Parts: sequence; structure tokens; C-alpha cells
Amino acid sequence: MKKTAVFLALLLTLGMTGCGAQKDTGSDSAEETTKEAQGETQEGTDALTVDEASKTITVQATATGNTESSIHLLVNESGSNAKSAFFTTEASTMDFYDALVELGGIPGNNIPVDAESGTILGSGLDVSITVDGTEYDTYDLITASEEREMDMRFGGNVALNQEYATGCLLCMESCSVGIASDAAYQYNEPIEFTPSDSMPEEGTDVTFTIKVDDTSMVVNEEAKTISMNILSTGYDKSTIHAIVNEEGSNADKTLFTTTADTKEFYEALKQLGAQDGNNIALDDPDGIIEGTGLDVNVEIGTENCSFADLFTASEERDMDMRFGGNLEVNQEYATGCIMCLESCPAGITSNAAYQYQEEITFGPSDKMPAKGTHIIATFTVEE
Repeated sequence: MKKTAVFLALLLTLGMTGCGAQKDTGSDSAEETTKEAQGETQEGTDALTVDEASKTITVQATATGNTESSIHLLVNESGSNAKSAFFTTEASTMDFYDALVELGGIPGNNIPVDAESGTILGSGLDVSITVDGTEYDTYDLITASEEREMDMRFGGNVALNQEYATGCLLCMESCSVGIASDAAYQYNEPIEFTPSDSMPEEGTDVTFTIKVDDTSMVVNEEAKTISMNILSTGYDKSTIHAIVNEEGSNADKTLFTTTADTKEFYEALKQLGAQDGNNIALDDPDGIIEGTGLDVNVEIGTENCSFADLFTASEERDMDMRFGGNLEVNQEYATGCIMCLESCPAGITSNAAYQYQEEITFGPSDKMPAKGTHIIATFTVEE
């Protein structure tokens, strides 16, 4: 969506919201309000289906007959940008976002609305459009004034998207509002997108197929952040393990698992300028981890909060997450430990608020998402 002055006002109203108890789905939530505006309930319609095995989403849509230049490829039929879209759908943007996260997608969330330009980040997406049994690439149906190979990304932008009910599922350029957009073109780049001769006539039913590429992490060098998709395990016993690689030896006793690799995570932190502590030995029961400080936040639907809101401790202290490093021990024992709740000699990151092997009980808080819920965790390297 092209930048307009009205979006600037949103910067003053949007901030980090607290993660409320996930069981609360009151009708005044932004998510339900937007779903109602887009003519869809949580149960949804047949317009969007998810195939976990193939990591694909299919969206039923209709050609609008629009002949003017537009960056709006696929928009919910009740969204504010539906009138300028090439295709509209009954599928809601929230259901599309949730499906992408469910399939392991990681949003970029890296373009503010007041940016002059920018290239969207996020998990890669393969997009095809089927018309009357024939499958097309997007640029078979759309002509760009400067042709490039499509690089569709899961941009995210869910809070902004829901706040303004734009309805934007897929955009033709990097976008601060669309759930997914094409990184081949920068935000606000002066490119014209118009229908090709192969564009189906107005009213023609089509099927979009969106496949989520395998992505373990999204690294934003400018913001110094690393984002990963994490899965709530439902583990309800005391544990110091917060996030563990799904194949690690501690994956059966952690609050969350992830596909992110510990070595790649370690290297990404180093890439962003973080310094590892490496100061606790396995036989040092009183050690406190050192290393560059990290802010760890989570995105649960339209809500954002600190990871600290998701767990409890028998003695509460402010979370002080550090880049402990410990790569050699981590790899030797194949623990898979991405993040630990106390100072740890094996976790890549751990909480300096608690000593190694301190007699503290940790567990999930009442804000912990239900077992099997995918959410997004973002680590920000402190200056």
C-alpha cells in the first residue's frame, strides 16, 4: 500500500501491547473487530484452506476486472483496498496470517509506514494462480513497468493491517501493511503494475496457491533482530528450558520448540555484533552468565509482549537475557538449547537474573499459548 498521511497517525497509537490471557477472546479485540468488518467469523469460510503436509495455503478468489495500475494483488472483498485490487477473496487477512505462522512462516515486520523506501523481509513464499485449470505465475497475469523475478515474502504487519482493515493479503511491492509482499520491488518504488493480456475477465473464479518456504530464522541487520517461529509444547512441569531446537536432547522438557538451529542462531548473534560470555563451566553451580544483553519479545496474533510474561518463577525477578554463547558445549551434548530461564553453561542464551542451578521453580504462566500454538519470538541485540 502506498504511503499516505493517515498511516502516520497510527505510529502514535500503536505500541507494544501486553499479552493478555490467550483464553480471552472478547468481542472488543482488534482481531474480532476486523474479522467482522471483513465479513468473516473465526470459523471462516471455504475461501482459505491449509495443507500442513505440503506447507501450502489455497485461497479462492475472483478477478475484479481492474485495468488501472495497482500494487494490490489479492485483497479481502470488504477491505478498504478491495476497490483497487486485481483479485478479491472472502478469506480474511487474519486467517491468512495465522495460516502462514501455523506452517512455520516468520514475518519480517521491518518496514515502518513512514519509511521512504525499504525491502520487506520474512519467510519466502511461492505463489501461483490457477485459472480454468491452468496454473500461472503471478507475472503471467500482471505486467510490471520494470520486470523482475518475484520474491514474495511473509512481511507480517498484522497489527497495522488489522487496525486499518485494508484487507491486503498479497501486494506487488514491499509493503508496510500487506501480510505478504514482493521483495523484488521496494516500498514506494515508482513501478506500474497493470493486468496483462492473460488476466481473466471480471468475475472469473481463480485459486491462489501459496507455499511457505523452509525458513528457520529471519535476521534484520538494521534493527539487530533475529526472529523465529516457536511452538508451544504444553509442558507444565518445572523447567529451565524456554526454547529448544525440536531435535535437541532437551526438546521433551521445554516450554517451546523451534526449527531454528543453535549454531546458526549463535552465528547470527555474532553477525549482529553481540559478544558471547562463555563464562560458566558445567561444574560451576553458582555462576551467573555474561554476554551482550538481549530483549526477547513474542508476537501472538496481533499482540506483542515480553517473553517474561509467558513464564513464572518461584522467586520473581526481572528477566536479564544474555548471549551466553557456550557453542562448544551446546554442540557436544546436542541439547538444542536456544534459550534458558537461568544462567546456563549449554544454552546459547540464558537469563542472568538467576544463577546456574539456583533452587528456583519455573513454569508456564496463565498467558502461555495453548499446546500446539505457533508464535513468533524476536531477539533484539542491545547496544
